[in-house]
Amino acid sequence: MSLSPKGGSLPVVKVSGDGADWIHWSEGGARVNWSLGPTVFGAATSALFANAPLAKGAKPAKFEPPKTGVSLSMKVTADKAKGSVAIVGARVVTMKGLDGGAIDDGVILIEGDRIKAVGKRGEVAIPAGAPTLDATGKTVIPGLIDAHAHGPYGIDELTPQANWVEMTNLALGVTTRHDPSSSARTVFPALEMVRAGKILGPRSFSTAEIVYGARAAGVYAQIDSYEDALAHVRRLKAQGAHSLKNYNQPRRDQRQQVTAAALAEGMRSVAEGGSLFGMGHDADCRWQHHG
Repeated sequence: MSLSPKGGSLPVVKVSGDGADWIHWSEGGARVNWSLGPTVFGAATSALFANAPLAKGAKPAKFEPPKTGVSLSMKVTADKAKGSVAIVGARVVTMKGLDGGAIDDGVILIEGDRIKAVGKRGEVAIPAGAPTLDATGKTVIPGLIDAHAHGPYGIDELTPQANWVEMTNLALGVTTRHDPSSSARTVFPALEMVRAGKILGPRSFSTAEIVYGARAAGVYAQIDSYEDALAHVRRLKAQGAHSLKNYNQPRRDQRQQVTAAALAEGMRSVAEGGSLFGMGHDADCRWQHHG
């Protein structure tokens, strides 16, 4: 059976306001339920459309999507290091100056989850009792930021307790990452678990699903107005996105609507044009990956 927003021979009602996930029925089909981010919404099917033909001349009542629901969110303490530790004896690349600002036989003092001081041995006071790590013969550089990297973070909505991709990123020096295309239901649980110290991985941010203008099943984001763009942006923001990927919208006004909606919601819009010279981010990304 084929359905469309126009409905055809069957009644069609837009039930959610800004998108939906985890759609299911309850009470023997008397109620439809869905979620947006951590909030669960629901509506009685009797409020969507009549179960019998209306009287001649009668107009069906217009359904208004609910604006409130039940929040399933919870607060979890973030994993933050405590105490002090000093890395001693390494060649420390500070990136201060054109020569890299290297300090030979340096000391890096870390307090909690912040670098407290960097300098030559003897210039940085190490607190009494603070453990030291002898890094003689090694080089310490700042953590790398990968601005375009992808998962995987899990499969079938299951998050592994140990992810070799995440551990490899850390082992190669990537401490912060931005993922401009992923699945909200796999990436955000994993990233939140990293922040809570439940699994190991870089500090990461993601757009989740792309705001995709090409008519691909499952990811197509139809945008015919600013309101359409705003609904997509709000859906991604509710799921946990800090930015969104404005990808392959075929018209200039559609790309502008997505950008304007992102600005209105305080989010960054990451443009990718897919072979358009003026939106050449895609080629740059492939150079980052494979060049």
